[in-house]
Amino acid sequence: MPVKIVSERSGHSSVSLTQDTYMHVIPGMDEHAAQVAATAILGPATGSVTTAVTIGADSPLV
Repeated sequence: MPVKIVSERSGHSSVSLTQDTYMHVIPGMDEHAAQVAATAILGPATGSVTTAVTIGADSPLV
């Protein structure tokens, strides 16, 4: 979910407040970011191991 939407729905005065409040509770975000970057640089994984990466509409990689 885009942070801007969460910020507006939560009634926060800024996106920064929302990020400071909630971003620490999202487990796996670092791993997901690494997977997105690797896929963008190296292309999709091949062979027996497949890594699924979903890029949202707010991603700079879209």
